[in-house]
Amino acid sequence: MKKKNFKRCPRCDTKTPIFQDKCDYCGLVFSRLSKATNFAAKKAMKKKEYNKVIMDKVLPSDVNKWNLFIYALFFGWFGCHYAKVGRYKMFTYMIIASAMIYIAALLPLTWFNHEYLFLLMWGLVLPGSISAIWWIVSLFQILFNRFKVPISIDEELVKESLDPELVDDILKEVKNKKLDKNIDKNSKNIEEKAISENNSSVKENEKLIEKTKKKNKKIKVVCASCGKTVSVYEDETICPKCDEPLKEE
Repeated sequence: MKKKNFKRCPRCDTKTPIFQDKCDYCGLVFSRLSKATNFAAKKAMKKKEYNKVIMDKVLPSDVNKWNLFIYALFFGWFGCHYAKVGRYKMFTYMIIASAMIYIAALLPLTWFNHEYLFLLMWGLVLPGSISAIWWIVSLFQILFNRFKVPISIDEELVKESLDPELVDDILKEVKNKKLDKNIDKNSKNIEEKAISENNSSVKENEKLIEKTKKKNKKIKVVCASCGKTVSVYEDETICPKCDEPLKEE
């Protein structure tokens, strides 16, 4: 018998090497499928989270092959085995098709003579016939492990499988990272505030110095009393030499 070198990803149906633990196309980790259940898939579909649901031929831990087969054998005509695993579209189709068959069976035989009613009969019988074929096919699929069941990763099982000490360490690490991030953020805000205040103070000092410089600007004037040219501030009116009134040059 030829050994298989590839396996198909149940999510995207991409071929993946048999030894590989992860799908290169969709990123599904195959080991996580052991924590997948049909119950979790039903919950996800109820919440309309269809992206979490995977159709897989390998039955999950909460679906028994022989119970499903017996259910399909006795109630499969109505598609009840599809409803049991959460394949509600197929279940709805088979219920409608079964109802069509019973409606066709109740019609009198004389109606077959009318051309349009004969077409109506085919419209009733054909969907039921297809439904019956699917029912038989599904029985063989269950027997030979080809029946697809919706599954989803059960987060509760994942949590239970983890070491509590490891979980605590991970949570502590995440908490510490958040604290470090907050500390860095606060430090940055304080530093930015200090720089802003410092810049503001520097600008005020520069304005004050500029104002003082303008106020204390020296000019050359000729003293009206002693006749000497002296350098004095703009607001000065007395000669520093003779203490008499000044006169500008």
